[in-house]
Amino acid sequence: MRVYKEVLAAVGVEYSLGVNLADSTRSITYFMVLRDLTQPVFLDYDCKLMAALIPHLHRALKLQRELGMIEFGKSAVVDALDTMALGIVIVDAEMRVKFTNHAAKVIAACSDGLRINGDRLVVEGRHADGMVQKVRQLTRSGNSGIPKAGESLMIQRPSGKEPFAVIISTLSEHQNRFGWSTLSEPLVIIYLCNPDEPHESRMEILQRLYGLAPSHARLADQLATGCPLNEAASRLHITTASARQYLKVIFHKTGTHSQTQLVRKVLLLPPAPKWRDQPATGKVT
Repeated sequence: MRVYKEVLAAVGVEYSLGVNLADSTRSITYFMVLRDLTQPVFLDYDCKLMAALIPHLHRALKLQRELGMIEFGKSAVVDALDTMALGIVIVDAEMRVKFTNHAAKVIAACSDGLRINGDRLVVEGRHADGMVQKVRQLTRSGNSGIPKAGESLMIQRPSGKEPFAVIISTLSEHQNRFGWSTLSEPLVIIYLCNPDEPHESRMEILQRLYGLAPSHARLADQLATGCPLNEAASRLHITTASARQYLKVIFHKTGTHSQTQLVRKVLLLPPAPKWRDQPATGKVT
């Protein structure tokens, strides 16, 4: 009665017919049909129509939730790819760009052997035709839905700088899960390595992940290469006693208890997830 007086009657609603579509006790989702005094009251016929509509409304809500999860998954994937130091471009057989991560946009913005013109990836120089052919071959082979082994090549740069290293591979049949294609068209993923942009070193990653001091990170890096503690101390120009003290701090900060555990953790570090913080060498759009 309070809802009627404060909400429905206030806007002229006299009759209402509704259903709670929630499929759990944690939410309330109502679908309601409202009529004012100039319209007839709801009869059994109207209730039967509502009952017939309910299953369709449930499916619509389920689809809405699934689409929301797909969008969330797509957003999470894109965010993860944008943190990678490796340039990633996804194209179709005609070199139309479906996706580029941040690193690839930086490379393309320089227009030094590779650029994006409109919605197409354009490769310049003597390897241009070869790259287009490889993309088309891989999209044809990708119809099976099974990712093919990557093709590699180098893209020469008009500036004379070190070439871009490129690996081209098919994208799996699950590409639609991430929203990169609304059709069943095969797509190709292109990995670009920019030699102009240095990756984070293992020591930098150790400092960032575990808060190690530079001297401690250098010692952990030396040990990960198989260097004995006394030899690592000599290389770092510190005493073995100092190295042992460093090691205690390293164990504490990395949550390890032995050199074996430490070496394993260091060797399993992920590759550099982003470029070093420095100005980009081109305008990113």
